[in-house]
Amino acid sequence: MFGPPVTLCSVSRAADGVLSLSVAFGRDPERTYLAWADADQRSTSLDQQLFFELSELSLRRYADCTRYHMELCFLLTSIARGETIEFPAVLGATRFARPPSRLRWIRNHILRLLRR
Repeated sequence: MFGPPVTLCSVSRAADGVLSLSVAFGRDPERTYLAWADADQRSTSLDQQLFFELSELSLRRYADCTRYHMELCFLLTSIARGETIEFPAVLGATRFARPPSRLRWIRNHILRLLRR
């Protein structure tokens, strides 16, 4: 992984089911974002500011924001189910991070060359 690491420092749950996430981007101080996760439907809703912060990493070509979004959503639904997660959790290094297979990487690289 290159670029600033995205660290999920802590998660707390309010009485109404809203999750409060403490996230640090690189060496920046932790910021608090809101999220909602449904364990039954495996659906998650992230704070708009957090969504755009993760997308900004993709614009700077540091990371694939889709993988970070999916990994964060898997983390939040597992927390909603009551599973224990070790904190701080660095996105891209948890058990939910799945790097693309070699075949998918080659296919995406060829498609990217063909589009240019």
